[in-house]
Amino acid sequence: MKRSRKRGDQARSFNSMKPHLTGPGSGDSQRGRQPAVCGMGVRSRWFGDTAQTMHRKDETANLLKALSTGLNESAAIESFLHRLPELLMRHLPLGPLVLFYRDGDGNRFSTYGRTRDVGELTNLADDSNLITCFNHRTNPLVINGRSDMYRILFNRDTDGLIDRLGINLILPIHFHGYHRGVVAARMERKCRISPTSMAHILDQCATIIVPAIEMERLELENDRNHYRLFKFDRLVLLGQMAASIAHELKTPMSTVLLELQELQDGDLNSAETMRSFGKIRTEMIRLNELIESLLSFSRFRPLQVEEVDLKALVESTLESLPCKRIPEGARIHTRFEKSLVSHADRNRLHQVLLNVLFNAFDAAGPGGEIGVRAYAECTKTKRNRRHVIAVSDNGPGIPQKHKNHVLEPFFTTKTNGTGLGLYISYGIMTSLKGDLEIQSSKKGTTVLLVLPGKSA
Repeated sequence: MKRSRKRGDQARSFNSMKPHLTGPGSGDSQRGRQPAVCGMGVRSRWFGDTAQTMHRKDETANLLKALSTGLNESAAIESFLHRLPELLMRHLPLGPLVLFYRDGDGNRFSTYGRTRDVGELTNLADDSNLITCFNHRTNPLVINGRSDMYRILFNRDTDGLIDRLGINLILPIHFHGYHRGVVAARMERKCRISPTSMAHILDQCATIIVPAIEMERLELENDRNHYRLFKFDRLVLLGQMAASIAHELKTPMSTVLLELQELQDGDLNSAETMRSFGKIRTEMIRLNELIESLLSFSRFRPLQVEEVDLKALVESTLESLPCKRIPEGARIHTRFEKSLVSHADRNRLHQVLLNVLFNAFDAAGPGGEIGVRAYAECTKTKRNRRHVIAVSDNGPGIPQKHKNHVLEPFFTTKTNGTGLGLYISYGIMTSLKGDLEIQSSKKGTTVLLVLPGKSA
């Protein structure tokens, strides 16, 4: 009896340790039925998790595809960041969503979100509670009764945005160990995707969006540094050019003084007097052009960047050409592609185009042919497309020994040239994030004005 009682105790103890499964096909230990571990209830729950996982993978793939498409179609990364919250809400079961992303300077986090959802947006400082909390934290934070302290601190940073939108989930964005941003969203209670899974999806998204954002910001920083160096270079060059400027001013001034002295002596007849006046007028025009070039060279006006239709710009520039500046018998041929729109300063681009056209007229001479073409270079993505205005002539071309010097200041092969036209034009094009390229042969010269394109 004692032995059987021990066996009964062991049996009761063993049965109490078995999990109690319910649902169709599962047994009940109190009725003496063996629990069905592979019963219908467990199997259906397993299939449900599998279907949910497959659905989540499909949504992740669709989201990554949408992000890649959005990056390619966006003309600038800033416009893509404004679209990013809507893309995330479209493919993830999240309500109102706000993105805080580190700006180019690194000392603040700019805010992005749909205005109709979030209202007025507030940027965050680098030392705010919402940012510092996730500097080294990679796990998501669910805001509930247990984390009420975080809700109070985050509301203080965002002017009550957390309570206003009912945000209950914070997802950090890290890439290669660096904190890039934070996503604050409202997760619905019936959401089937766990916060950890959403954080994993966001990590996959970061591998696409963060490199593109950082690459464009590096390009912008390079543009700023280039402009600073270019400005510094011009200031240094102005000091070095003092002797050259003095020489350029002294020559015409000497001619004018000599002619005036002869006029003052009064020993000239009417024909000689008119000839002296002509020389004075020519030298004064030369002085005026030199002074205008120097002013343009040293002037630092802020860029007035706007959307410019290149076809309309070229047509208006050709219409504004002085008739006396066009060589006799010269023919101008134009060819344009449709919908060529770039971000540029209209007045400065007009100035560059005029200068290039004048050089083409001088090279082609009377009876020459000038070609003006505007087109877009074909690239794989719209964001990297370049728009080009090509001005060509059928002149003798640039001699080989001069090709490496045409963009240097005060270099000219013209009798009355100042040597600053192409140098100033090149500086304007680089300040517009473009370029000025010269292709020359014995059959003529083509100057390419290259600008970043914008899809119209």
